[in-house]
Amino acid sequence: MSFIQKNANVFLLFLVVLSALSMVGVAMYAQIRLGVINKDYEAKSTKLQQVEGQLADQEKVLDSVKKEINVTKSRETELSKKYTDTDVAKKKTEQELKEEKKAKDLAEDKLDTALVDLDASNRARAGAELAAQSAQSALVGCESDRKTLQSAFNSCQSTKSNYEGQLSACKSQLSSCCGG
Repeated sequence: MSFIQKNANVFLLFLVVLSALSMVGVAMYAQIRLGVINKDYEAKSTKLQQVEGQLADQEKVLDSVKKEINVTKSRETELSKKYTDTDVAKKKTEQELKEEKKAKDLAEDKLDTALVDLDASNRARAGAELAAQSAQSALVGCESDRKTLQSAFNSCQSTKSNYEGQLSACKSQLSSCCGG
C-alpha cells in the first residue's frame, strides 16, 4: 500500500504542480491580456477625450452660428418692417402728389379761362371806349345820333361790369382753390 500511497502522493503532487502551473499560466495570460486591454482602453480613452474636445469646439462654433442666425433674422425682420413702412409712406406721398397735380392743373385751367375772358372784356371795353369817343365827336353834329350812341355805350358798360364781376368771381375762386 505504501506503493499506492507513494504513487498517490506523487500523483497528487503532480496535480498540485499542474494546478499551480495552470494558475500561473492563467495569471500570466490574464496579465498579458489585461495589459493589451489596458493599452487599448488608454488609446481609446485618449481618442475619446480628443473627440470630446473636438465636439466641444464644434458646439461652440454651432452656438456662435446660431447666434449669428438669430441676429440676422432679427435684422431681416427690422429691415422688412422698415421697407414696408417706407413703401406705404411712398405710395401715400405719390397719391397726394397726384391729387395736388390735379388740383394745380384745374386751377391753371380756370386761370387761363379767366385770363381769356378778361382779355375779351378788355377788348370789348376798349372797343366801347373807342365807340364812345367816336360818339362824342359826332355829338356836336347830331343829337339824335348821340342818344343812340349813348344807349350803345351804356350797354357796353353793362357788359363790361358783368365781365368784371365774372372776373372778380373767377379770381376769388382761384384764390380759394389755390389757397391764397
